[in-house]
Amino acid sequence: MKKNVLRMVIVFCSLVLLSSDAFAKGGTKINLRDFQSEKPNHRPILQKWMGDYPVAQLDRLPVGQSQARLGYIGDAETFASVWQVLKPGTALPQVDFNKTLVVFVRNVKIYHPALIEKVTLKDGVAEIVAAEPLTPAEPIEDRVALGLAVISREGLKFIHTDNDLIPVR
Repeated sequence: MKKNVLRMVIVFCSLVLLSSDAFAKGGTKINLRDFQSEKPNHRPILQKWMGDYPVAQLDRLPVGQSQARLGYIGDAETFASVWQVLKPGTALPQVDFNKTLVVFVRNVKIYHPALIEKVTLKDGVAEIVAAEPLTPAEPIEDRVALGLAVISREGLKFIHTDNDLIPVR
């Protein structure tokens, strides 16, 4: 019985090795560069902020993005409304929404500080990288952490979220 099992394992492994070698040698050659039109470039972060934001005020974020982990604010009115809640009593920073926009990251499952560390742009799609702590986190109750960063609009067509692309207008 043990000999039969051992033989079956040897035969199976041999078939896997032979088929993978045959596939590798005879398969179509794919050049990754054919799928990459440009290298990602790091988009400078011009300004950034973070703070606690009340869950009850998430509707101040742009329409369709109030439940998203990532998104952007593209106009002065929405930015002023969000800033008023994020940093009450502080002066509204000057942002030229003709040339720049504000990207954001926020908690959706557990509370932890949210700070945008890097934004890269490739083929008009921005990828937002946020720092996440290694410490235990608490559940979201009445507040989330919200991180904001100002970046250039130049060449930007979409913001890549976890599952979707948000068109930039």
